[in-house]
Amino acid sequence: MGESDEYLGPYFKGQVPEQCGHYYPDVMRVRDKSEDQLSYQRFFRVLDCRFCGQYGKSIRPEAFSRAEIAEKDLPRIRKSELAKLLKRNVAF
Repeated sequence: MGESDEYLGPYFKGQVPEQCGHYYPDVMRVRDKSEDQLSYQRFFRVLDCRFCGQYGKSIRPEAFSRAEIAEKDLPRIRKSELAKLLKRNVAF
């Protein structure tokens, strides 16, 4: 499946779209970031949607993770994750 394929999900029953309206694996977490504001620290998740591009989503501090995906790996990871979903016949 190439990047231009437009299977827009949902990929399994009950799947909830991300903030941009698209579904995993089209939307993947790239990294979590924190920023110091004047009186507090803000935590947010950087997501990459293959249709909309990158955007941030506020998260609770307890959800913060230092995991990071190299952006060059996103198309390969998306293809692999979609193949797993389709192999399990969860698409409908």
